[in-house]
Amino acid sequence: MANNDQQVAPRQIMRLEQMTESSKRETISYGLAKIAENIRSLLSEVNRIENTAPRASTILTHIAAEEAGKGFILVDYMRPYRKVSPEMRSRHLKNVYSHLARGIYEKYYESRPDTFEEVQSIVTGYRVSHYLDGPNDIDWIFRNEIEEERERELYVDLILDAEGVKWYSPTDWWQRYSMFRDLNEFAALKPAICNLFLLMQEVGLFSEKALDIMAKTWKDISIANTTRWGNYLIVNQAFVKKCEAKALLSSGTTSETLDRIIDEFLYPLCGLDLRVIQVTAEELQERRERHLRFIQKEYY
Repeated sequence: MANNDQQVAPRQIMRLEQMTESSKRETISYGLAKIAENIRSLLSEVNRIENTAPRASTILTHIAAEEAGKGFILVDYMRPYRKVSPEMRSRHLKNVYSHLARGIYEKYYESRPDTFEEVQSIVTGYRVSHYLDGPNDIDWIFRNEIEEERERELYVDLILDAEGVKWYSPTDWWQRYSMFRDLNEFAALKPAICNLFLLMQEVGLFSEKALDIMAKTWKDISIANTTRWGNYLIVNQAFVKKCEAKALLSSGTTSETLDRIIDEFLYPLCGLDLRVIQVTAEELQERRERHLRFIQKEYY
């Protein structure tokens, strides 16, 4: 019988740090299966309502993508490469509860980086709190893209923009958006990160034994800024082939499916900082003036 005096405490992911590696694998493997179950349920609802409720289906799709991001954060926690210290690995685990970090994963799995330097550039670009953009690349100040996209779809808020202080409503945004694009087409988009996460779970690559092979395959791998995608594919191939040799893959798994996983399972991010980079208005103004001076020097 459960102890009724025991307080339910959510957000206990850091307890993994107190476990043995074997217990971590067992706990995370079970958690990944639950995450996959939740993603399937969410996307099933999306398929059911996307033609009649595009806004709701889009919100559910983004929640599913965040869940997949959470899943891959845990996967990368289990494949630290050579230069990832225990402190870096622990910091990475905290990203499980970060909307920004989970959103970075979603954006990351939409990219096709060649070198690890490109990976770092992609991640850094999504970490900044504010940035300049527009026709001349410096015209307007925007807030963090991931946080903006997420909150824009969900919450009414009192905001400050070029027009002054005003109330923002997701309903108003969707109405304006629908004037320019077919909402059903937008809602039907399924995140790449969800597709890959579900595929890897279905073929058995997130089992406890597979996670053990993943960790052992990665522990002696060095990643430098100049590491190319081809070098990384070899590691993916080794991981998949070892799982296949141990008969860990689901029956009926095709070579085409494995080739797709090998190609789409990207560099681990456990060695990178995924926390927000605070950028002040003064810093952006300085960049704007520096850019203008460069243009004047080039063309005048």
